[in-house]
Amino acid sequence: MDEPGKMPFVSVLMPVFNGERYLRPALDSILTQTLTNFEFIVINDGSRDNSAEILEQYATRDRRIRLIHQENRGLIASLNRGIELAWSEYIARMDADDVSLPSRLEKQHKFLEENPGHALVGTWAHIQVEDSAPDRMHKHPTDSLAAKWALLFNCPFVHSSVMVRRQAVVEAGGYDSGFQQPSPEDYDLWSKIARVHEVANLPEILHIYREVKSSICRTDKQGEMIKHVVAVSARNIAWASGRDPDDGACRNLAAAANRAFHLIGRDFNLRQADRVLRTVSNKLATSQADHALLESHRAERMRGLRKVYLRWCAFRMIETYKKLQKAIGRG
Repeated sequence: MDEPGKMPFVSVLMPVFNGERYLRPALDSILTQTLTNFEFIVINDGSRDNSAEILEQYATRDRRIRLIHQENRGLIASLNRGIELAWSEYIARMDADDVSLPSRLEKQHKFLEENPGHALVGTWAHIQVEDSAPDRMHKHPTDSLAAKWALLFNCPFVHSSVMVRRQAVVEAGGYDSGFQQPSPEDYDLWSKIARVHEVANLPEILHIYREVKSSICRTDKQGEMIKHVVAVSARNIAWASGRDPDDGACRNLAAAANRAFHLIGRDFNLRQADRVLRTVSNKLATSQADHALLESHRAERMRGLRKVYLRWCAFRMIETYKKLQKAIGRG
């Protein structure tokens, strides 16, 4: 049992904006964790629904909740404020429409205590769509090297399932306030941390991630999110391969890996992509076993890129046809 009055083992950070629909289950899932010595930093980011009233009710009943009300500043500003307020060595993320299973915090805290070289640990998650529960899971890589390879192309962590060392977050500069929503702020931050520290996912379903219609990803009508994802991916590939951050080969590879056909440059080719990936594999591997694992991942990635290349060629032909049709119509 945790002793009352001690410095909290974990600071749980949850921003809330108009989250009344699923707020109670989210709060209950944290307040009933098997690890009980934590502080629960809840930032009401200018909600216009009944979120504030619900949060006040909970805060009066449980002294572990540190409730902050503020005018709407957005997710990134709220997260960075929460990091500044945190007292604990570890910060656990939580979203107002997700649910953490009872042993999540205990198992993540234990992992980080026993693995000082790791700065971040997520968990596998069950995906829930609104109020239905399809048979879908997020089962991201658990091994640090495999997770770092995956980070080159996209984010292999469920944001609201992550526990991270506060010092590592501070050293990485926190969430990038230069991002405009929608943005992959978590992907960017975890990438920076993984360049310095080991990272992992616990191979266990300890979280329920809820997909809702109002989520940023689902309301990204202009495709801004994918642009940001490709930009972060390109920086990661450039870092891992020792290339310039603005290198065209890295941008093309990042766009192709994310099937963002409209962002792939005309000079994209598979030989160049393979050369970049081989360089990355050689740089990341520190042993023969590592090299064998990454070569397997490289071969798998190249198989996927060959399919993407064919689709991209078809995409270019269609785009060229549309331009010709438009030119003929003007003529």
